[in-house]
Amino acid sequence: MKFGYVRESMDENDMDFQIDALESYGVDEIYIEYSYNKNPKNTKLDELIEKLRTGDTLVVYELDRLGKTIKGLQELAEYFSLKKINLIVIKDNIDTTTNIGRYFLYLMCILGDMERSVLQEITKIGIETAKSEGRAGGRPGKPDNEVKEVLKLYKKGRYSIGEISEKTGWATSTIYKYIREDKKKP
Repeated sequence: MKFGYVRESMDENDMDFQIDALESYGVDEIYIEYSYNKNPKNTKLDELIEKLRTGDTLVVYELDRLGKTIKGLQELAEYFSLKKINLIVIKDNIDTTTNIGRYFLYLMCILGDMERSVLQEITKIGIETAKSEGRAGGRPGKPDNEVKEVLKLYKKGRYSIGEISEKTGWATSTIYKYIREDKKKP
């Protein structure tokens, strides 16, 4: 069976265009995702994927209609390959019922993986460079004099963590963090 999937975009005419393209491609049933569905766990795409069986074909106008991230598209392509579900992307001339179409989709997944690896490497280099230049990431710590005062209150045992939090305006998690750090000191 041939299923179509359309995701609403900002341009209402674009959605009509997608539907027309899918209908002219001979799909049996079209699933339409409206942008007001903000629940990522209950989408028409998920519903459609559950319905797809071995040998079925999913037709979309553009590949980006299937996912917002490269990783999401990769996972979907792998799932389709595993379940032997065909994918046709009209605009990009991708048709996984052919060898070339399958290889092209596979190549796109590899390129997406490479892109993610390159971005991770660039991020890692940036963090290492910042550290070597003395720029630390994250929020600045609490002033030493305040930390000493909080630890003193804690060690006296007169106040609970909650009371110390109320007195200082610090979050209890922050207080616990400094207590743990203090306990690690020799």
